Amino acid sequence: MDIINRDEIIKQFDLESLLLDKVHRLANGMIKLHGYSKEIAMINALIMAKAMVKIEQVQ
Repeated sequence: MDIINRDEIIKQFDLESLLLDKVHRLANGMIKLHGYSKEIAMINALIMAKAMVKIEQVQ
């Protein structure tokens, strides 16, 4: 099982630090807990993190 490191996310996406932290934690959780592939975990985590940041901005 591959684990995503921060540098891989920074190379793939230009994210602010809050979003980067959320993507990093979410993606690694998806890989460790659910066995997702690295690519799918990164895509899903990015979508989820963007939604979380938007919700936080509204509140």
